[in-house]
Amino acid sequence: TLLLCALLTAPFIQLTAHAETDAIIVVTTTIDELNADGDCSLREAVQAANTDRAVSGCAAGDTVDTIQLPAGPYLLDLPNAGGLQLTAHTTLLGSGADITIIDANGSEHSVLTTRYQELLTCDLGDNTVKRYSTAGAYVGQLVKAAANGGLSVPNHAEPNFDDSLLYVSSFSSGIKRYRLPSGTFSDTLIAPSGAYGTYNSLAASDFVFLIGANDLLVADFYPPSSPFSPGRILRFNSFTGAFVGEFVAPGSGGLKNPNSLALSGSYLYVTDASNNSVLRYAKNTGAFVDTFVSAGSGGLNRPRGLAFRGGSLYVASELSDQVLKYNASTGAFQSAFVVAGSGGLDRPQGLTFGPDGNLYVSSNATKQVLRYTGDTGAFIDVFVDADEGVSAAAGCPIFVQGVGSGPIVNVRDVTLRNSVTSSPGTGHGIFNSPGVTLQVSRSIIRDNVSNSPGAGIANGGYLSLNESIVTANRTLTGTFGGTQYSGGGIMNFVDAIAKINNSTISDNIAVRGGGLRNAGGHVEIVNSTISGNRAQARGGGLMNYGAMWIAYSTITDNEANIATWLSIGSEPLFGGGLYNEGNISIGNSILSGNTDNRTKFAVGFAPDCWSAQPDDHNLTSFRGNILGVLNTLCALKDSTWGDTRFDQTGSGDTPLNPQLAPLSNNGGPTRTHAPQSNSPAVEHGDGVTSATFFDCPSRDQRAAPRPAGAICDAGAHEYGSSALIHSAFVPLAAKP
Repeated sequence: TLLLCALLTAPFIQLTAHAETDAIIVVTTTIDELNADGDCSLREAVQAANTDRAVSGCAAGDTVDTIQLPAGPYLLDLPNAGGLQLTAHTTLLGSGADITIIDANGSEHSVLTTRYQELLTCDLGDNTVKRYSTAGAYVGQLVKAAANGGLSVPNHAEPNFDDSLLYVSSFSSGIKRYRLPSGTFSDTLIAPSGAYGTYNSLAASDFVFLIGANDLLVADFYPPSSPFSPGRILRFNSFTGAFVGEFVAPGSGGLKNPNSLALSGSYLYVTDASNNSVLRYAKNTGAFVDTFVSAGSGGLNRPRGLAFRGGSLYVASELSDQVLKYNASTGAFQSAFVVAGSGGLDRPQGLTFGPDGNLYVSSNATKQVLRYTGDTGAFIDVFVDADEGVSAAAGCPIFVQGVGSGPIVNVRDVTLRNSVTSSPGTGHGIFNSPGVTLQVSRSIIRDNVSNSPGAGIANGGYLSLNESIVTANRTLTGTFGGTQYSGGGIMNFVDAIAKINNSTISDNIAVRGGGLRNAGGHVEIVNSTISGNRAQARGGGLMNYGAMWIAYSTITDNEANIATWLSIGSEPLFGGGLYNEGNISIGNSILSGNTDNRTKFAVGFAPDCWSAQPDDHNLTSFRGNILGVLNTLCALKDSTWGDTRFDQTGSGDTPLNPQLAPLSNNGGPTRTHAPQSNSPAVEHGDGVTSATFFDCPSRDQRAAPRPAGAICDAGAHEYGSSALIHSAFVPLAAKP
């Protein structure tokens, strides 16, 4: 509640990382590369900022960085490298959105992903789980020794599907759960002893979530009472901890001591510490398939952690001090990826690939985490050293969503475009992760196609969009429900916050929420234009399931219920301008000239807004609005009087025409709809309200002065007030 109040009373505050930047990294080539040839590519600059280390010709980052991008197209075409990922406080500063263009080259990767991740390690010396930043700095204990719920000898940690709980396994205390982000003890999900089939004990050496079955597969290294008996894989309910059964029976396929588990494709892969091999089992049944990596292949000696990447399987060989690489399809030995003792590697155990694409390996005997290049296995550095919070080990390394507040990322004066995918979970102009503050200014996000929510911008953190354009993005059309195929321009996820100021969201396409979908977060729209967006089903311009505040904005020419597209069955097909099943407060705005592709005689006719307004859903007027068609399906009510006496409204028989010119360049860095002299919006904005959010800004969307007359006009464009024509304005494509 306190956060919400702060947001509502200070909606125009702009965030900055620091008053001064600590490092400037200048990009010197438009070629997409990651090597050591002495110049500085954009990809190399991002890695330098993330790691605070010099990369090729790029200067080392230093806590807060600015990457300077000269003019030129930056085509992200380095094979197998993917899109850009920023994990540190960084400003990505272009030379103008018309001349600095980052192009995903039609790949299936998002152009830019912001991530707030930390490295977690298990320390069996003090029975804790520790946190490290993506620069390797010790952050502190996530699971604290004094309140660990009896955790003893932890060996693997992993969050559940929604990052609400951290699961931690151990040899002697079963599997425990801790609340995220606090790290406080929740419960013992699986006790170290119980009625567990063949043996009534459990020495949990590793676990994996069986996606789709809500189950947990747990490696039982050996029965403590009978150390020479063969181990097994057990199956538990991941929510309740109830024992389901023995997934892999003791000794199946020659299994003796299962150490680590991994799922890939249709198979479960298990390292066997006694047989020095990797065994493979059917993921659905647990039936033995084959010995995938034969005993001792490539010098494998006591295999520990394993990870798949690309076309290879990587396995830590503890007693030979190596990381070995095998073909992911055949299990054939390929190479010693990390050669014996490289960088001081001594008894490697856990390993993981980090957000930078490099390999991180726990060196148990030296109490370190060492980092190696993800391409060649060459030693880079000591990422976590023995004096950085380590008690006895830095085991089970895993990168997870960060706890608390993450980095601040600024994107300014650039265009990000052309991510095109048919694969779920990819394909965004920008994907902003939870915990990250993202500020986009004077930029263009366009021409991205996604099979996931938010083709233009998918926001899970804090988004501030200023003087920017989100246009011509689209999600794939289809029949999936929920949030799938939603938010052609912007998707704002549950608990996320988006503030849209002086910006235009136009000509985007989705099944639901063509311009923007708010799926349970908080959205503020001020001095902005939502125009020409289309939805196959609901919410051509906007779709809201959370809290949304709209002031001095224009929502027009949006379209829902696209009859010519693929049929999606019985799903509601309402709300050309907006569709609301949450709470929207709107003032001094234009919501008119939209369509739901129905006639006024058809059931469900509500072209500008659909908001049935049950007790927990409201569309509330804060006065001064221009509403084209007001009817029972668009139940707008005044915040004080319960009616719309301070709004101008039309009906199905006589819709109120907002008298707006087409979307065009009327000055400033974005496009707007200019009101004509006879527009009902002229001299209609009501600045006398009970909430400061709806007071008239001193400038309109174009940065032209307000008011031009006695009072401010409704909508984003002030009639009769001029603005500088933006000399670097980018001509945009026609409506797709």
